[in-house]
Amino acid sequence: MRLSRRTQAVLFAVVVGACSASQASAATVEPSLNATDMVHVNVTIIDSAVVAWFETPEAETPRLTELAPGDSFDPAMPWSVLEGTAHNFQYGWQASGIWPSLGGGKVWIEQLAATPELETYYVYEGGRVDNWPYDPIFGTAGSDARWQWSTIMAHNAYAVTEPTQSEYDATYSVYIGDAATGEPLPQFTPAEVTLRWLTDVPSADFDESGAVDGADFLTWQREFGAGNLGADDLQLWQQQFGTGASAAGASNIASVPEPAAGLLACLGVVAAGLWNARHRQRLPAMRWRSELGRVDQ
Repeated sequence: MRLSRRTQAVLFAVVVGACSASQASAATVEPSLNATDMVHVNVTIIDSAVVAWFETPEAETPRLTELAPGDSFDPAMPWSVLEGTAHNFQYGWQASGIWPSLGGGKVWIEQLAATPELETYYVYEGGRVDNWPYDPIFGTAGSDARWQWSTIMAHNAYAVTEPTQSEYDATYSVYIGDAATGEPLPQFTPAEVTLRWLTDVPSADFDESGAVDGADFLTWQREFGAGNLGADDLQLWQQQFGTGASAAGASNIASVPEPAAGLLACLGVVAAGLWNARHRQRLPAMRWRSELGRVDQ
């Protein structure tokens, strides 16, 4: 059907208007942290022991989230390191109470363990947002696992690029160490604390039963042969095995469930063998992508 010039002009105007609206909805944004959403880890020293605890243990577990569609960070600004990540700023280290002399030492925080893929950037110790450095810490980009904390309230950025699981965590030692080397001073006892985050990932509940269990593995086995599920989905099932439909929902920061590691490992071996056998058949697969003031020292 041939369109009149008038109709063509109207359609062109509609298309241009839609494109302009799309561009207008996109925005260059700055990172933000709502004070009401802060989740603080309080740190103090009692006698010679470092003590760390959650100020609000009933708080919901923070979520690693991506920018809204169309939003982006200015590539010229330091926080552009978070572009394309799911990230969160809610956890903050906060000094509490009256501290004794540290004997010339400083407060250090060392990352002991963390879920692979988790990145951390040093962000906030007061001041303007455009002065925040976003330097990698806690092993990110080859940085030291130890970080010297000034004891001013600090909200770092925790980030994951393309999350592959619904929960992430990191365990830290908070201790008093040599100001220059970070080596622990023996007269002080350290504290440990684990931070947890939730994020959204594709679900491995392939049979839509509300739980990720052995039945989903059987579904994967059948669908893999049909070319509907692939190796990425098997990995997703291994990571989510034993969780329920609400696994990625709200929970509080004090709850840390223990995984059924032995059963998961056994099922993983079986799954890997099946995948290797089927992989040799070169079948197609569909991939899923899923202020406090300074403490006197």
